Amino acid sequence: MLKGWGFYGKIRSGLPGRAVIFHLKNTLHFLHTMITIQYNKIHWGYCMSKAISIRIPEDLALKLSDIAKETERPRSFHVQKALESYLAEIADLQVALDRLHDTSDPIVTTDDMRKDLEL
Repeated sequence: MLKGWGFYGKIRSGLPGRAVIFHLKNTLHFLHTMITIQYNKIHWGYCMSKAISIRIPEDLALKLSDIAKETERPRSFHVQKALESYLAEIADLQVALDRLHDTSDPIVTTDDMRKDLEL
């Protein structure tokens, strides 16, 4: 494996230790970047993102910064996760409201549900 990445030839040719470490560091950075890109493609289905601007209260911004610092993740990561969660919840809420207002969809009481489930 090391031959394929060029480490073997450089170490054998007598490159100073710092040059080898620098080369390894750059290669690891490149690999980390490629893995991150692949993860983004798999996890979110895309690589590119759209920048938006929002205004939030100062106390909320401070909490966001604290969480970002504690988790060593950017604030945008946490905003994105929160927005994804909110959008999923609002979609579920809309389905529930649609079913509530649908007169052809019967409302099941707790007692009826317990009887059906034999609880």
